[in-house]
Amino acid sequence: MRNAGNDWTGALFRDEMMQSLVSHLKLDTQAYRPCVVFLNGEYWGIYHIRERFDDKYLKEHYDLDDDKVAILDVYETPEVQEGDSTDVLAYTTML
Repeated sequence: MRNAGNDWTGALFRDEMMQSLVSHLKLDTQAYRPCVVFLNGEYWGIYHIRERFDDKYLKEHYDLDDDKVAILDVYETPEVQEGDSTDVLAYTTML
């Protein structure tokens, strides 16, 4: 579930709108549904239930085996989200 990220004080749907606008281009997009969240009777706002982009997403959409998937976060240094440390080496060697 997401709170619209950097758009949480704005329109609350820009990411979803952009993904739906490019969906015909055969790019990876995440299915979503808006929802209203109440916790213990208290209103917490509008959120978006979204597909998680992980090995299960790749299995469902592309029928890829878990052992063939590597997902790295590459901000300052690569960090393994799915896979193992050899995938980091393969990635940095590719660069």
